[in-house]
Amino acid sequence: MRSSLASLGGRSFRHVAVLAGGTATAQIITLAATPLITRMFGPQAYGAAGSFLALVSMLVPIAALCYPLAIVLPRDDRDAQRLSVLSLGIALALALLTLACVWLGQPLLERTGMTASWLLLLPGFMLLGCLRQVLEQWAHRLGRFPISARVSIAQSVTANGGKIAGGLALPFSATLIGMTLLAELVACTLYLASLRRVIAQAVNQRNEPATPMRQLVSQHKDFPFYRAPQILVSSFSLGLPVLILGAWYGAAAAGFYVLARVVVTAPVTLIGKAITDVLTPRLAEAARRDQPLRPLLRKAMLALLPAAAPPMLAVIIAGPVLFEWLFGNEWREAGEQARWLALWFYVTLLTMPCLAALPVLRLQRFHLQLTCWSAALRLSLLLGCAMAGADVLVTVAAYSISGALINLLLISKVLPASASATRPE
Repeated sequence: MRSSLASLGGRSFRHVAVLAGGTATAQIITLAATPLITRMFGPQAYGAAGSFLALVSMLVPIAALCYPLAIVLPRDDRDAQRLSVLSLGIALALALLTLACVWLGQPLLERTGMTASWLLLLPGFMLLGCLRQVLEQWAHRLGRFPISARVSIAQSVTANGGKIAGGLALPFSATLIGMTLLAELVACTLYLASLRRVIAQAVNQRNEPATPMRQLVSQHKDFPFYRAPQILVSSFSLGLPVLILGAWYGAAAAGFYVLARVVVTAPVTLIGKAITDVLTPRLAEAARRDQPLRPLLRKAMLALLPAAAPPMLAVIIAGPVLFEWLFGNEWREAGEQARWLALWFYVTLLTMPCLAALPVLRLQRFHLQLTCWSAALRLSLLLGCAMAGADVLVTVAAYSISGALINLLLISKVLPASASATRPE
């Protein structure tokens, strides 16, 4: 039994390493291509495209009410197939509803620099995004993790290579958006080519009667009722700043923010994912043994302090100079914004171990409440600064500082709860 668990743990870690390696490679490609892309597309074009893609990032994760995330759960592959059909059906209905809302909200959205033709692409992004999520979860269900890693890399190569090639002839926002959509299409095509026969074989091999659709919906109702709202609030809190900056300060200000966020979040994503992937199974094991989690959390947080300090301090101290040198003279203002974002995301990185402990400590409800409350507070602060005519740098600074303070609040809740071996109810 012990050797079996060790073997399972080894396979799990290999799966994590494969997925993390694919994600890291895709992000490295993006970072390497960004200096070329920013020199082809100015802040105005970058910001207008960033505003539209921020809207896409809000809608795609909930296009199917998070039912694709349930595909890995059923024992019977035919139930997973029915969840896939349910997901795609919901996405189609919501895509049509989004198309109707676009017509109603078009004047307001166009203030951010977007055009009507771009907005009509939203349903397409939603449908492709849902299809990619469904296929990605099938890859995980069937243990085909290398496929997901290869798709991530291919999607990054397509998006960034297309932007560079397109920028040589058509350095416009539409090129950035079109290449992002093309990359999504490439990802879906690669998944379909790799998984179509495997999924069909898995479904046809089962002889048990499939679960009725209504029962499946009821069994997995926590996804639309709890997971989808949390993801929606998180997506809005990340995407709405781009839209608000674009609407009140112009597309260029949004472009500066988008670039600053891409650069600053890179070390957070790479280091934070590695830490949480390793820490999560250790926290679960400690909980099973009724051991307090605080020692593990403190050790992980103390390890993160120096790990992320060099890049973050470099941005805080010399952000404007670095951005001007790396991305071109037009992007110095992005370095100013990055200084404040670096403070926020440095604290966010320190919070990663506490986020990994939330399911183990049964604090998901607290996390959802904190996410909703903090999003409402911070977006009200952002909107208030913009409407009051505050300088864009003051607005970004206020938003960043509030984000850092709320992350510290999360730490102050999780660490005391992790001191006891008894899990709080």
